[in-house]
Order: sequence, then structure tokens, then C-alpha cells
Amino acid sequence: MELTLNISAIVAIIGALTVLTNIIVEVLKRATWEKMPTNLLAIIVAMVLLSRTM
Repeated sequence: MELTLNISAIVAIIGALTVLTNIIVEVLKRATWEKMPTNLLAIIVAMVLLSRTM
């Protein structure tokens, strides 16, 4: 039972980080960095979010 809860928690965290990354990328893309490649921006935001949670 604990393993199921741990896996569910990990999936929920990954899902939340994915949604949060997409929201942040869209906001930043419209606000300042219109010419910056979206993929690079998404990678940077994801790395910052992951470094904050670990």
C-alpha cells in the first residue's frame, strides 16, 4: 500500500511541475523573451523548479 502511495505522490508531483512549467513558459514567452526558443525556456524553467524541490 505504501508503494502505491509513493508512486501516486511522485506522479502527482511530476504532473504539477509539468503544468506549472507550461504556465510559466507561456507567461515568460509573452512578457519578455518572444525571440527565445520555447524549448530552451521550458528546459530552463523545469531545471529551476526541480532544483527547488530536491
